[in-house]
Order: sequence, then structure tokens, then C-alpha cells
Amino acid sequence: MKKLLGFTAVAAAMVMAGCTVPGTDEEQPAGAAAVTQTPAPKPQVPLRAYTSEQIVQVLEGLRDAKNAKPAQVLGNETILAQSKINSGLQSALTPEVSPQSCAPFVNFAPTMEDGLTMGMAVFSSGGTQVMVTAAVDAKAGHGQRAELNDTTLEQCGDVTMKLAGQEIKLSMRAVPLAIDAENSLAVRANGSAAGKELNMVNFNANTGSVMITGAAFTSADLDESAALSDLARMTQDALNRFAELPDVPAASAAPSAAPTAR
Repeated sequence: MKKLLGFTAVAAAMVMAGCTVPGTDEEQPAGAAAVTQTPAPKPQVPLRAYTSEQIVQVLEGLRDAKNAKPAQVLGNETILAQSKINSGLQSALTPEVSPQSCAPFVNFAPTMEDGLTMGMAVFSSGGTQVMVTAAVDAKAGHGQRAELNDTTLEQCGDVTMKLAGQEIKLSMRAVPLAIDAENSLAVRANGSAAGKELNMVNFNANTGSVMITGAAFTSADLDESAALSDLARMTQDALNRFAELPDVPAASAAPSAAPTAR
């Protein structure tokens, strides 16, 4: 199955894919380095399983820049159920993508990769939505996924999609942001669809068996530095929380958590 690793379906699909585009120093916006924060002690997230309940627990503990709780937290069962629905929509929701090599990373009906346990927290404030997703691969970690994204998305700085007569254009560039992790990537995306402006920043980091993917998106003006700073802070917080969780028996690590909403 294709990855579900992250407005519009475009934003959601790109968030799930951990979509990012490496860029040169010249492409990086002036002053972006100023949002880099002094990182917390490097999380020692082990390469082990985490239960769906533990993932939900971590995501429920996150707070946005206004110290607000997530508006909704989805557990593995809900994400898996949506993935099964999406698998039946692949043919109807497969856009024409240029360049074609970017098609796997711009998916209107993303599905969850076998072997992952996942959760998602959704924040909403002032017309901007923020999604933070945690994906656990207890066997291999996420190094190969990060490497694949690096290699493939070098040519996906400008992407055009056409579906049902609608054209969507996106331009993406890498933005610098440091965090304690094996791999961390950040991207700024902007474009247009149906006459509306699209603005998004996306950030992901992986350590041990955990990958945290976050994105903020809006149709209004987006404060890039503030959004990236907030995503990096929540990502670091999530990794630290995973590092602090106690180990669990292997038999308890099967996905089982139901979604929670508040």
C-alpha cells in the first residue's frame, strides 16, 4: 500500500507523505535561520513498538503556540478505516501530475503503509489548521523513507495537478530548521487552486521507530517563521514524550486505539 505519512486534499496528502524538497542556500528565505530554537536534550527514542494508546497519549499532550489542546486526536483504527476507503477511490482520485515522477507524493486518496501504527492531532486557530501525525515503524525505523523523499523530491519543486477539470499548482522550497533527530526536513509550499491561494509549511523528523510529520496550512497569509517554529516545537515535544514512555509487552503493541475528540 502507498504511504500515508500528510485546506484541501492536496495539503492533507502532502502532509501524510512527509513531502519536502531539498533546496540550495540561495533558495532559503532571508531570516529563516532566526526561527531556529535551542533544541531540548536529544531524545533517545528507541527502535521499538508503541501502542496506539501511547501514540494518542503523546498527541493529546501537545499544545499549539496559544497553549491550546488539539481540537481532535485520531487513533490508528480511524486512520486505517479511512485508508481502506481511500484505497477504493484511487482510480477516481488519481490526478494528472507533472512531472510524473512526483505523482506518488501528491495523492488525493492516501492510504496507510502496512506495518505502521499511527495517530493524528488536529489544531485549528484563526483560519489556520495544523496537523501533527505520528507514525511508528518498530522494525526498520524511518531512515529509508527520509532518504527516498530526499532523492525523489529533488525534482518536485514545481508541481502541477489536474483532476476533474481543476488545475492546482504548487511551488515548494526547502527552509532551514534544526531539531534533534536522525533526519529532519522542512518545506514551504504556496500555490493556487480554483482561484484560491494555498499556503503551507510542512516539517517532519524521525528518531528510532517514530516519525513526526507536521503541517500548517491556510488560504490566507501565513507567517512562515512562526508556523515553522511552532511545528518544530511540537515535533521536539512529541519526540521527547515518546522517549519518556515506558516499554510495553510485545503482545500489547498491536494497534487498537479508538479516536478521541474534544
